[in-house]
Amino acid sequence: MRCFRHIAFFTLLMGILSEPGWSSAMFSGFPQQESDSLKAVLAYRQAFQLMDSGQIDKARNEAEKILFIGEDAHNPELLAATYTLLARIAEAQKNSTDYLYYLLRALSAYEKLGMNEKAAELSELAGDYYYRKNVFSKALEYYQRALALRSSLPPGRPAFILREKTGSCYLRSNQTTEAKNVMLSLLNDYRNTADSISVLRVLAQLSSLAVSEKNFVEAGSYDRQMLTLCSAQRDSSAMVVVLNNMAYNCVLNQKYNEAADLFRQSLQLASTYRKQDVPAIVTNLAVCYQNVRNYATAIALLNQAMETPAVKKNTGAKALLENVLATTYFYKNDLYNAGEISRLSIEDAREANDMDLLQKCYYTYSQILKAGNDYIAALDYYEKHLALKDSLDLHAEVKRQKEEQFLMEADRTDKDIWLRISNEDRQDLELRQMHLEAEKRQKELELLKKERELETSEKQRILQAMVLNQQRHEAELREREMKALQQEKAIQELRLQQQEADKKRQEQEIRILQVEKEKQALAKKRAIGMTVLSAIIAISILAGLIVMRRKNLTLAWQKKQIEEKNEELEQMNQEILAQTDQIVKQKQIIEEKNKAITDSIVYARHIQTAVLPSEEEIIRFFSEGFVLFLPRDIVSGDFFWGIRRGHSVVIAAADCTGHGVPGAFMSMMGLTFLYNIVGAMPELNAAEILNQLRSNVIRALHHKGKTEETRDGMDISLCIINPLNNTLQYAGANNPVYIVRNGNLTILKPDKMPIGMHFDNTIPFTNQTVEIGENDRVYMFSDGYADQFGGPNNKKFKYSSLQKLLLQIHALPMQEQSKILLDNFNSWKGDNAQIDDILIIGFRA
Repeated sequence: MRCFRHIAFFTLLMGILSEPGWSSAMFSGFPQQESDSLKAVLAYRQAFQLMDSGQIDKARNEAEKILFIGEDAHNPELLAATYTLLARIAEAQKNSTDYLYYLLRALSAYEKLGMNEKAAELSELAGDYYYRKNVFSKALEYYQRALALRSSLPPGRPAFILREKTGSCYLRSNQTTEAKNVMLSLLNDYRNTADSISVLRVLAQLSSLAVSEKNFVEAGSYDRQMLTLCSAQRDSSAMVVVLNNMAYNCVLNQKYNEAADLFRQSLQLASTYRKQDVPAIVTNLAVCYQNVRNYATAIALLNQAMETPAVKKNTGAKALLENVLATTYFYKNDLYNAGEISRLSIEDAREANDMDLLQKCYYTYSQILKAGNDYIAALDYYEKHLALKDSLDLHAEVKRQKEEQFLMEADRTDKDIWLRISNEDRQDLELRQMHLEAEKRQKELELLKKERELETSEKQRILQAMVLNQQRHEAELREREMKALQQEKAIQELRLQQQEADKKRQEQEIRILQVEKEKQALAKKRAIGMTVLSAIIAISILAGLIVMRRKNLTLAWQKKQIEEKNEELEQMNQEILAQTDQIVKQKQIIEEKNKAITDSIVYARHIQTAVLPSEEEIIRFFSEGFVLFLPRDIVSGDFFWGIRRGHSVVIAAADCTGHGVPGAFMSMMGLTFLYNIVGAMPELNAAEILNQLRSNVIRALHHKGKTEETRDGMDISLCIINPLNNTLQYAGANNPVYIVRNGNLTILKPDKMPIGMHFDNTIPFTNQTVEIGENDRVYMFSDGYADQFGGPNNKKFKYSSLQKLLLQIHALPMQEQSKILLDNFNSWKGDNAQIDDILIIGFRA
């Protein structure tokens, strides 16, 4: 069994892809036009100041006003800057939908303006958004778009970072060839700029790529380059990581002795510079010795690792080491110590709630029991291993399907946003055309008005012109006589001017002839030069053909060598294809089985839903109420139940043993028994209902009280509310009930025993009766909400936190309380998996 820790450099890459950076250039000045644009600029500055001072909502209101002012002002750069500011505001409000819309809106606007640098920055931010959402295909699309926009700009570090992000997208999308090409190109560029940190980061990714392709020689080359670089910088902490990774690659290549030497070097440095990694490196070294069958040294190292404070505080790490140690004893054929330590690993894995490790521990213990000839117990633990493994596989498949659905949703959202932007641009264009047409009609009306005014004035002008013409005619008669004399004088002057012009034309023609002669001489010289140049070119071409012929002979020989290699590769490819067909068939069989199992469980959910009362039925019993029901798996082990008997209402909240299908079977059994017990009981008594329910469950499961029997059953809280006398009967099996009255919390404590086999099944359940008022709030629940891991320290939510939350929200309407509880649960859980079914019932009597 191998359990190596590969300490990677990808944390350095995540520094590039951390919180989005808003360049100050995005919010720089822009042209001001007319009064409307001036108003918009002032509003923009006001919104920007409100944003910086933390008044997010006011900043958004102010910025949204700018859109209308900016449209009227015809200032597209102002609108683009406003969209960018709104994207930043939406990010601060954690409104991812508006953030992406305004980001892409600003990107589109800057592209149309030809402002490529700002458009590239926004496209990069869009890529970062999708990268954080693990939608790597979309992230790659926007990074490449940003690179295309930066192609017209001077090269620099922003382009390098974009290329590195592109390579990371290829890597996370398993496009190893493309990732490798990008990283190799980046490696040369970073080396040229003497950026050692970036060189180290790219070398680490190239090493990981080579390992994924099982090219250990190439991976070793990259690792040695990293080690040389770290050594030159005297970075001992980084050398610990590099040496560990080099050893890990040797293990993958089954060079265990070489790996052990490297692990020892890493351990020597880690003891001084990275003490937190000492347990992991000691464990890796121990597993190396295990693989070369030096079990004594491996056991000593594993015991040394378990004595470190970091492992003692971490039950998950302790369980992992115990499982490896148990395996080592098993290989040594020391079944006694192997069994003892394997049982400890199971307990610690269960305490750490690490289901994947737990199923591995089950498998290890089953193999130890099998070697000790305890086949029944071995089969039992092997079945536990298979059941837990199937459950984990099913959970992984559901998670994968959700991820695929999320990717489709992201792609559809992106397309919808661009379609929306396109429609808005089209509407803006149509609106501007309407404005232009309106202005054109207004100008035509003004022109028509002026023409009419001109017609009126023209008539008056014609009358005046007639009088003037008469006066002019008389004046013309007098002037004609004067002109006749002047014309004779002008003819004489023209003759003199003609003679002078002829003389100048003759001089011009002489100069033109001289220029033509000079051009002919120059053309003759050019012809001679072209002839000489052509001869030189012909000689060069002949020499080139001789050299080319020699190269062709060399290429022909190389082609023959390549064809021989291709034949060998073709044979190997045929063998690989045959193996691939077999793997595909096996994969199809597994997928068909998984689909059949999943379909069965989904159908079981329909059956369970049909049998369970609806949430509306439960709420209808009271003046106000809610049911918060969140199954962990497709079917649930928690259930709620209620029925009206006369004036009384019986309501229960139960948590059955197990999750998924086993829990669902137990819940169906519990529902059936509750219907039968309450239907046949003449006088309702909460404790007696639980007593009879326990007897029916024990009888149905054939429990005899033997130690080897499974402890199946359920925890339940059951209440009977009588509105005539304002009383509430309560009986509980491990599950309490909370009553909030006038801001004070009262806890109705349960009996500490389950509905199922217990050390003394003759002890009856306790019936508690309390008075309830009109404004009292009653809460019933299972343990799923309080046991959920999450928060900043990844701890349980706990009942104390649930009590504080209920006291804070009890005065609100019930449906609003349900929403707050759901939002708080999702916020607390974060990225953690839901560990149990969730059930909370709240009502006002």
